[in-house]
Amino acid sequence: MRAALSVIMVVVPCAAQSFLSGGLTRFAGIDTSNLTGDNGPAYYAAFQGPYTVARDAAGNLYIGEIARIRRIDLHGIITTIAGTGVAGESGDGGLATSAQINYVGGIAIGSTGNLYFSEDQARIRRIAPDGIISTFAVESGPAGLAVDSENRLYVAEPNNAAVRVIGQDGTVSTFAGNGTVGYGGEGGPALQAQLTQPRDLAFDTAGNLYIADGQRVAKIDTYGLLSRIAGDPSLPLGSPSQDEIPATQSSLTAFSVATDPAGDVFVATPRVRKITPDGIIHAFAGVEESTPLAFTEACGQALKATVRAAGMKADANGNVFFINQLANRLEEATPAGMISTLAGAGPNLFTGDGGPASAATFASPNAIAFDKQGNLYIADTNNNRIRRIDASGMVSTVVGDGGPVYNQDPACSPDQDKFLRNPQGVAVDAAGDIFVADTGKNRVVEIAPDGTQSTIGGLFSKPQGVLPGGAGNVFVTDSGNSALKKIGSSGNIQILWTGGAAGSMAFDAAGDLFFPALYTVQRRSVTGVISPVAGTGEFTFAAAPGFVSGVEEVGDAQAVAIDSEGSIYVADAGKGVIERISHNCALSVDGGATLRQPTGLAFDTRSNLYIADAAQGTIWVGTPTTPPANEAPTPYFGRTGIQSAAPANLVTPMGEPPAPPLEAPIAPGELLRIRGVCIGPFEPVSVAFGASGTLSTSAGRTQILFNNTPAPLISVSSGEIIAQAPFELDGLSAAPVALTYNSIAIQASITVQAANPAVFTMNSEPSGPALALNQDGTLNSAANPAPAGSIVVLYATGTGQTLPPGLDGTAPLGTDLPHPELPVLVTIASENAGLLYAGDAPGFVGLTQLNVRVPTSIVGGGAQPITLDVGGFPLNQSNVTVYVSP
Repeated sequence: MRAALSVIMVVVPCAAQSFLSGGLTRFAGIDTSNLTGDNGPAYYAAFQGPYTVARDAAGNLYIGEIARIRRIDLHGIITTIAGTGVAGESGDGGLATSAQINYVGGIAIGSTGNLYFSEDQARIRRIAPDGIISTFAVESGPAGLAVDSENRLYVAEPNNAAVRVIGQDGTVSTFAGNGTVGYGGEGGPALQAQLTQPRDLAFDTAGNLYIADGQRVAKIDTYGLLSRIAGDPSLPLGSPSQDEIPATQSSLTAFSVATDPAGDVFVATPRVRKITPDGIIHAFAGVEESTPLAFTEACGQALKATVRAAGMKADANGNVFFINQLANRLEEATPAGMISTLAGAGPNLFTGDGGPASAATFASPNAIAFDKQGNLYIADTNNNRIRRIDASGMVSTVVGDGGPVYNQDPACSPDQDKFLRNPQGVAVDAAGDIFVADTGKNRVVEIAPDGTQSTIGGLFSKPQGVLPGGAGNVFVTDSGNSALKKIGSSGNIQILWTGGAAGSMAFDAAGDLFFPALYTVQRRSVTGVISPVAGTGEFTFAAAPGFVSGVEEVGDAQAVAIDSEGSIYVADAGKGVIERISHNCALSVDGGATLRQPTGLAFDTRSNLYIADAAQGTIWVGTPTTPPANEAPTPYFGRTGIQSAAPANLVTPMGEPPAPPLEAPIAPGELLRIRGVCIGPFEPVSVAFGASGTLSTSAGRTQILFNNTPAPLISVSSGEIIAQAPFELDGLSAAPVALTYNSIAIQASITVQAANPAVFTMNSEPSGPALALNQDGTLNSAANPAPAGSIVVLYATGTGQTLPPGLDGTAPLGTDLPHPELPVLVTIASENAGLLYAGDAPGFVGLTQLNVRVPTSIVGGGAQPITLDVGGFPLNQSNVTVYVSP
């Protein structure tokens, strides 16, 4: 039986929340984020959940989003005509631009200028030509809309399997559907026919109404008779669709429908297909979707592009305008087989080479770096270039010139080795060599001062950060492999760490390497020791009402920089801020009022901090204040701050808010891993045994007490402490915890239980191969399995009080070693493993050694699951295995 989790109560001093007292100023790049809004070219607009599109008689296009309706005029300029951008349902009787709207599902425009839209599957609202908004009708689940030649509004109601018609006087009547779900009644009156899931409607020039209805497209003619023009509901749902056959024999699921004056009918299935007047169905835009697709316009070839169409409209020339939900874009497909984006490309531009950086534009700039002459290099990621801003403020391309820019698919032109693809990392060494993490090409390239370019590492997967070190070494954050790697001077690649490395790195004055790792920043010392220095390792977006992530949490570390005093700066793209951990280990944040997606950091020689903001296409600059000399640290526990040093599962109750933190139980004598921020010194301290043969309970100005009993310390650092739970916790069900670092204290409480067993694993994960030795002393592995009947040695912690009673911080030696007070049971492949020894591992603190015999009754070989039970407390892990010979 496992005890309930407990809640940490953290008490910390307030941390300063600002270190850029002078604010930020724009150094380079026009703020292209303003192009994503109104009154600019629609091409660069950004949409929020677009779903439907409409077209008026003049050719203006209307886009329905989550919280607004926007219009693109004949000049390509986009404006909002309804909604404030904040979802809601208010504002009737006032201007539509001041009203709140919520989830636009369909739009239709009458000849008198009224615009109708269905909202939140609950009602239909009308915007009059003077811009006044009102509720026109309350319907049950309205979706697609259409207006006939007499300005009557038709409403598709998928929830009711019906189509309603609403007159100008507000009178509502049923136009199609007998109230039951199905496909019956074809060839007869629409009112007596069945509908299944009518989603969208469209009229042709003759007054016939077309319905996107489940596995078919239905047509209701001017006599009120319903027929099927496309789709075969008798085919199993999801059957492969076929083109160039009679449309009524093809499998499809109809999401939207549109018509043109030539008599063609277009249907989103979700690719776009065309039914010609002869009844044959043809592919029009998009490939057949068999697996989840990634967005591509396939060099403008409509039949090779990826399309998931929502709302559609066609013009008199047979061009189809549709929302492509794969990229939140408005696209156009032509009868000539071409496809292009009309709106929604986002804030990417490429201009300004040869001119001042303040007038240039960038496309999602990421890493930035200075050379020793003071030139600033920018990884202009979506423009596939490295650009340089010289000391006079002029911008130029130095790597990747001639390659495709943001709106040119690299696949559409012959590639050259000198071209880059989505580079996200850049650095310059003292000799002037430029190093580039060429992310899209999975390589690292070096460009000599004479322009010679060579690949120095190609065994990467989405490398994001690159940084030259001493002795010809180059460090790389290989994000696709979650690894920190080193390219040696001879070109050999060494894996240094596999805990999630990504983003741009920095060295401090001592030569230690700092690198981002998602929710943390890690430091690799010159001796090769890796330890966390920023971030608790957990981050939760606003999943609970009123929850705001704390200053101690890193949301998405993209870059790290170190100032001359040793303070750490983190570009947190997830929170849109810069975080600082001062050299005194005090936490603060800044930049949130200006930044949106900080991705790159660099200091110049005058201690000015430069920040690349990918979302705004801008490089900002500010001067951080100097931390006060007497500044106190601000320690924080992580959300899973106290747990077994062996990788155990942590149980978070479903539906619980992310704060305050939740903890797993601990057991007397257990090895603990305590995570947090500023809970110890930046320089990790390893604790040695004292003259009395015990570990110290104080190191690096850090001490931690459980129920007022100091815990023996094994290692201490700013992000992690390894300690032993005092045996004095035996018999308690809970205990207060007090951690003190540099005279600043934080408190917590922890659940205690008699045992909390966990086995150490090879991969440091709660599942996978156990750290086990075979009978001959070699490491157990897939290539070196244990024979049946042989002895395997396992290592665990959390087995509780011992006999004789354990001594805190003492590593027992000799032959008569303490053993668990509670009974121990081990199984392999569900078979009882003979327990030959269960007791303290000689020379270690808090470590239990288990010598077990592999059962001879095991059938088969390979990785076999093991279990461990100590006094009724089961293994707090899942699928831990040992390898057994067949």
